[in-house]
Amino acid sequence: NIGLGALFFLVVCLLAIRAVRRPVGPGTLGGIFAASFTIPCFNEQPAAALGALPLLIAAATRSMPRFPWRRAVAVVVSAWAAGGLYLALFFSTIRPGQRGSPDRMVAVGGVVDRLVEFGERVWNLMSMADLGVASLQAGFTQLLARPVRTGAFAAALVASLVLSRAARREVGSAGDRGPGPAPSWVLAFGATVAVLTWLPPLLVAGSGAPSRLAHAPALGWAIVLAVLLDRAIRAGSTVRRTALASTVFVVGVFSVMLVGFQGLFHARAVADEQLSRQLVQLVPAPAPGTVFAVLHDGRAISQTGRPRFDGALPSPLWFPQSATPYVRWSYRRDDLFALQSRLVRHAGDDGVVLDFGRTPFPPIGHEHVGGDEWRVPWGSLIPISIKRDGHVMLAREVVVGRGSEKRVYRLPQAEALANVRPTRTQRVRLRVE
Repeated sequence: NIGLGALFFLVVCLLAIRAVRRPVGPGTLGGIFAASFTIPCFNEQPAAALGALPLLIAAATRSMPRFPWRRAVAVVVSAWAAGGLYLALFFSTIRPGQRGSPDRMVAVGGVVDRLVEFGERVWNLMSMADLGVASLQAGFTQLLARPVRTGAFAAALVASLVLSRAARREVGSAGDRGPGPAPSWVLAFGATVAVLTWLPPLLVAGSGAPSRLAHAPALGWAIVLAVLLDRAIRAGSTVRRTALASTVFVVGVFSVMLVGFQGLFHARAVADEQLSRQLVQLVPAPAPGTVFAVLHDGRAISQTGRPRFDGALPSPLWFPQSATPYVRWSYRRDDLFALQSRLVRHAGDDGVVLDFGRTPFPPIGHEHVGGDEWRVPWGSLIPISIKRDGHVMLAREVVVGRGSEKRVYRLPQAEALANVRPTRTQRVRLRVE
């Protein structure tokens, strides 16, 4: 979603340049409004880059004898009005406690501490602490293990370099096309995009800096690097050759790193397909309305010894928003649910109360306690635990409490399967938050 939002931001940039350089009708301004509104619908992070539009307009109008104030204001107002409309709709419909709601925002008094904390996380992410080394190692391993694919990869890399060289010559021979955008303004635009797109996760309390949040800021840094590389190419021969050699080296290294991540994606897909088949074999016909409570998923799809790479693609069962779709996909049914055991709020004789506030799939058919909480009877609950080797274990009994307050509840569905596969069931202790 972040990538699609960034794509629509580029569409807004192209339309904005067109609108300020020549007279346009209301259709173009309407397109800017529509594209700007679409950006936060995918993800709010790239929408923050709309704040840098004035810098883009200043760069695009460098060669014009007079600055087109009216057209520039119309473009900025169209884009910012769309963003303002989205914010109005967002804050008027979001429920308290949800991510992005006013009560989840960073307090004014904690801005400095949050800035320091979040800045450290962003630095660790952008510096690719151990992520880059692990992905590079994994990429070389993938290439060495598949010589045919390695040859295709090398051919594609060489072809891209040849095509880029031809394009550079064409651009270099077009010196009579007039002055281009002002490099200083383009640099400012790219750097501003890179900074502004970090604001949404910065303002949300408790938000981390996962790698996916680097997509939108990377767009701004790509613009900055493109300007610097263009200036280097237009410089003397020594600087030009050094810049081109450095670019080829960086492109090659990062391409190998991407191959490493592609291998990680493949390992994740294979592991999830195997788990799906195993789950269906273990519980072939769960009753309608069954809720799978995920206790633990200890599978390791990568073992490079570098946690940021090995844990870059977590299991879909470990997130509220993806657990239910995964189980429904496995069974090809839409009357099943899944949630993590850490979201258990109460346990008693009549079942467990689960917090479904982080998933768009409430267990319709069960008792709605209130708010985001639903009561699921023991007969509709199947706790599962995935061992490190990928084996699925079912809980036939659940222990709640300790000492004199300890209570043991039997789970009918898992208990019925214990006679068929006794080695795949266990007793577990359920922690109530």
